[in-house]
Amino acid sequence: MLVSERPGRLRVVGQDGRLDPSPVAGLPRIDAQGQGGLLDVALHPKYRDNGWIYWSYAQRDAAGDNGTEVARGRLGGGPGAWRMDNVEVIFRMAPKSSGGLHFGSRLVFDREGLLYVTLGDRGEMARAQRLDDHAGKILRLTDDGRPAPGNPSSAIRRRGRKSSRSATATCRARR
Repeated sequence: MLVSERPGRLRVVGQDGRLDPSPVAGLPRIDAQGQGGLLDVALHPKYRDNGWIYWSYAQRDAAGDNGTEVARGRLGGGPGAWRMDNVEVIFRMAPKSSGGLHFGSRLVFDREGLLYVTLGDRGEMARAQRLDDHAGKILRLTDDGRPAPGNPSSAIRRRGRKSSRSATATCRARR
């Protein structure tokens, strides 16, 4: 089992139920200012085949602004020396801002393998109404971070969300 800790540590709990004392190495730099930090972790629906693990987190850029990002990687190593290999940042919120509020974020895969990413409004509610701004949106992406085919407007699936911090996938039966 993987456990995310807001300050930016990803931890492994072994099959014996014990927390490995060493955090997983190799994650990108994580900004734990305000409500930011390591936000969510999800396994790819075909994890047994491809090994991809996804996580969302707050990241500060060189200008001092921060925003939500999503990365993926594959867990390597072993007890006491876990590491994330093949790390790829697949999404970067734009624009970033200086506040420490409302990063979102939940990661949910649907049964077609598309990734939904919820993003907070960053404490600036008007941003959620703008289609040229990721803040306050629910994004629908392919598993490598591209906008999903058939999206109505780029990757944006829903807009006007203040701070979506929860999400679930509901599957409907097809006839």
